[in-house]
Amino acid sequence: MNIWTAVRQRFRRDLPESRDEKENAVSTAVAATQPICQQQIVQTAQQNHVLDVATKRCLEVASQHPNAPAPVVRGWQAEVHHEATYNVRAIQAGAGQR
Repeated sequence: MNIWTAVRQRFRRDLPESRDEKENAVSTAVAATQPICQQQIVQTAQQNHVLDVATKRCLEVASQHPNAPAPVVRGWQAEVHHEATYNVRAIQAGAGQR
């Protein structure tokens, strides 16, 4: 007998038997994980917004200063990147101030 067969046999008795028990177990699991998933979805949306704004600002910096030396433009864009990564990490940590 391999290990997976032993694990299946051991835990098979703990699985719900009837369809109602299975549906109840699934709805309980969904109810338990739903707030966590919603929070993660909101955080991801906020992070995507921060990154979209940063991308637009980097493009604006480049277009507003077409004659500026490339290292200077990259420096300004690095500042935008720094701000965006700070905000993304703040969202990830759940910090209110950004």
